[in-house]
Amino acid sequence: MDIAGDFYETVFKQRIAHLKADARVLAVPTADANTAGSLKKRQELEAAGESLLFFAASFIPIIGEVMLAVTALQLLNSVYHGVAAWSRGDTDEALNDLLDVADAAALGIITAGAIKTTGIATNLVKIRLRDNSERLWHPDLTPYRKALQLPENIHPNAQGLYNHNAKTYVALEDHFYEVKVYTATQQWELQHPSDPNGYAPQMFQNDAAGWHHLHEDPSTWDGLKLIRRLGTVARNIRQEAVEPILLVSGLDRLALIELHLSTQRPPALLTDVLKRFDLRQEIKDFKIERSKGTKTGPYSPFILLHLLTTLSGWPTTRHLTVVDGTETLFAFGDSANATLPELRLTYAQLRNGELTDAVVEKLRTEELSELFKGLVPSTASNAERLAQCLETHLAATKDLLFPKIYALTDQPETPIEGHIRTKYPTLPKSYLQQLTLSLSALEKQQIVRERQLLPLMETEADEYSKEVETARTYEGLYLDSARPLDTDQLILMNLRHLPNWADSVHIKMRDATLNGTLLSSVGSDTAVHRRVLVREEAQYRAYDAAGNPLSGLADLYISIKAALPEAERFAAANSWADRVKTAINSVIERLHKQPLAIREGVASWPTEPANPGFPLDTHFARQETPTNLSLRADGVYEQRPLQGGTHTYYVLENRLYYQVQYAKPGWQVIDARSPYRAYKPYVRQKAGGGWEIDTDSGLPGGTPGVDSSRHLDIPEEASGSYHSATEYVMPVPFTAAEHDRMSSIRSFQQTPNTRGNYDRANNGRYPLRDLKGQPLRIKKIQQQVKSADGGTRYGAAAIKPYIQWEGFEGVANLYEEKLALRTFTAADCKVPEERTLIGQDMVSSKKPLVKGEILGVYGGGLIPGYVGVARKDPFLIDVLPGKLFTHARPPTVLLSGDNVLSRMNTLFEYEQGKPARQATTGYNVEAVPFDVEVQAQGGGKEKYLLYAFFAIDDIPVDNELRWNYGYTEQAIRNLFA
Repeated sequence: MDIAGDFYETVFKQRIAHLKADARVLAVPTADANTAGSLKKRQELEAAGESLLFFAASFIPIIGEVMLAVTALQLLNSVYHGVAAWSRGDTDEALNDLLDVADAAALGIITAGAIKTTGIATNLVKIRLRDNSERLWHPDLTPYRKALQLPENIHPNAQGLYNHNAKTYVALEDHFYEVKVYTATQQWELQHPSDPNGYAPQMFQNDAAGWHHLHEDPSTWDGLKLIRRLGTVARNIRQEAVEPILLVSGLDRLALIELHLSTQRPPALLTDVLKRFDLRQEIKDFKIERSKGTKTGPYSPFILLHLLTTLSGWPTTRHLTVVDGTETLFAFGDSANATLPELRLTYAQLRNGELTDAVVEKLRTEELSELFKGLVPSTASNAERLAQCLETHLAATKDLLFPKIYALTDQPETPIEGHIRTKYPTLPKSYLQQLTLSLSALEKQQIVRERQLLPLMETEADEYSKEVETARTYEGLYLDSARPLDTDQLILMNLRHLPNWADSVHIKMRDATLNGTLLSSVGSDTAVHRRVLVREEAQYRAYDAAGNPLSGLADLYISIKAALPEAERFAAANSWADRVKTAINSVIERLHKQPLAIREGVASWPTEPANPGFPLDTHFARQETPTNLSLRADGVYEQRPLQGGTHTYYVLENRLYYQVQYAKPGWQVIDARSPYRAYKPYVRQKAGGGWEIDTDSGLPGGTPGVDSSRHLDIPEEASGSYHSATEYVMPVPFTAAEHDRMSSIRSFQQTPNTRGNYDRANNGRYPLRDLKGQPLRIKKIQQQVKSADGGTRYGAAAIKPYIQWEGFEGVANLYEEKLALRTFTAADCKVPEERTLIGQDMVSSKKPLVKGEILGVYGGGLIPGYVGVARKDPFLIDVLPGKLFTHARPPTVLLSGDNVLSRMNTLFEYEQGKPARQATTGYNVEAVPFDVEVQAQGGGKEKYLLYAFFAIDDIPVDNELRWNYGYTEQAIRNLFA
């Protein structure tokens, strides 16, 4: 292009023309706009004209350089917020993004939505400022940090906030940020340290002193950050504790993300686990500087007080109290004896590191002399000498501190919590708090007045006690001071999963003597090297097969190493880096990350409601109305997940929304006051619309409803013999040895259940047996159920022959007449991928079976859930009924099936030659769960599911039987990885 005349003038005119052309897109036909709209557009045009002038001036030498810089900053600030804190590279990139848009449209219509989503723009979020204008903001809190070092003795308050010099701070990832309550909304907000007009992100708290701001995305956090952000109880957790905490609490990373997205209080178990791991770490780190009281942690005051009052020479005539204002926080000594002289300390003195000075000031000279007895004379001050005594006492008692300090810091805080603790002394304080969250004001008054817990509270507390017991089993892997027997059993049975474990070794764990009760075992029964570990209190002695001692009394890990033959010990040391404990823990953590393959029959339903429904408890309802809901065909509302989360579901009843979750066979309602409480009753749709509590599946009192009229009583006397009138092959008679095994009592420890290891005598054993192998006699059974599709009704009368008390051979023959166990061959493959089954067991029909004919019940013995994980038991089925009380962890107990029905195969759909999911069709047998009530050992009553199997087609002779295991896709992937 030829330029005539002055160069700058020509370029200036061309740029003006170009910008005017772009600005035409701002024109609004007056005929199409009302007065208010025209005024708004004129304001936009004026702003655009101002921008045009700036850009025109940008082409004037010298002035243009200054004007261009000013214009660029104005442009950036009109779209972005907080630009001043950005790096030069980010600023340049953002400006280029804006100019790219300006090339396509006039500057006056640039909006946040027009910016490209690459580079820095991918991290920007849209915000609304105080003046109601919108900007794009980079959610990086670095500019908001306060260069602040708080004194060691300043600790967070109950909200997790720090008060210092008349200001309030929150700690996020070891950095401090100032926060204030915004008057208009009464919400906490972050404050910019230097820009009074800076954006103030809203802060959210989870009711457990855990904080995050509005624009954070928990799905991008690592495990340590997910845990530390839960609250002050987790602020000292370290990276190496992340996996152990997840294992012990029964949670995974996704569950932690959901906690943060929903801003929910952590479940009681997780809170307790965090506290115990945090306490362990503080005791481990507790050294001389804390003994002097100059550097305190959250548990330092309790550790110091315990050490002080248990010192040799501590005056027993003293009554020590710690007060905070007018409230007495702790008391040591005989508080009932008012004549004892009081030694009063303030909580501030403990927190400020003034313990030793305060104590020596208040004790008499003769009392100090008794404390310092045995110390070498020195010129040190009394406070320094007391610190020396505390340090010596700490070294001698450190291993014993954990249970003492835990108990000291886990005391009930309210009368109701005290009532619960009285009846459930081992239930942690976090559970006491969780139980009280779901109480109404009237219920609280009733408990205080009558000094008695509500029946539902007791039922929940029983469930929580089981949950805590299971957690302590896993916790014992890491907290040696609190390791129960179950942990030792868990350790031993997982030895076989170690990389270099030798099949030539078999180790048994027995109680008290070489012939004592079998507690656990690992290895093949045919192993060459046989060893025994004898448990004496909490330690062990190792013996060889001849009873010769291989070690003295020692810790389990040392005893295991002593029990290994020399060659295996050397191989193990190479693989484990000579650290048995670390290797075992790693194996257990890995196994528990993998979904366990648990069979579940497709859910069945009662034939008709036996009881009228109850109205939903309005206390369960959400206080706020959920947004972004879509109504499903089944009447349930679905809410799209937040970033990184999962879908949430609601039901609407009487204009209130109740959160629900699906758990076979239906929907359970979640208490909004305490989302992680155990009790979650089932709900069903009412005939006229709306929802009600399904009293057949879960009464408000927490009972699965097994006592209703739809259940049959099983008489006390043994039933008569039952045999099919058949002209087909009669069963092969049972041997005397097989007969003995039918009536023997053998626990899961004595009967490993593995593929290829089948005993037909198990068909004659009672189909439900407890952890010790004792029969769980069925006293009531559900009268009738419908199949999963609702098309077939099955009655309990057909089941009764298979649950005869002491039926033994008669019951076994019922299976033997109809079913045959044989080896799977190539001819049995339904698809080419089933070639992997060749050589394994399969079950076929020994005679023609008609549609609806019963085949028997899934029989076996109960095993702990952790044993099922360790053994990778392939025959597990979930027999816990109702699921009124649900937890994240797999069931506490499972049934390991050992009769012929447990050996039936299933059908899969395949991808790339491997099973991907359960097939949707092709089955000829279905499992139908019946509610049963059993008489446990000791006379108590327990409720389980008994799975009965029925033919869903006519089945000719010698046809293989297949049923839907109900495996999840995750479990299938893990099983066939």
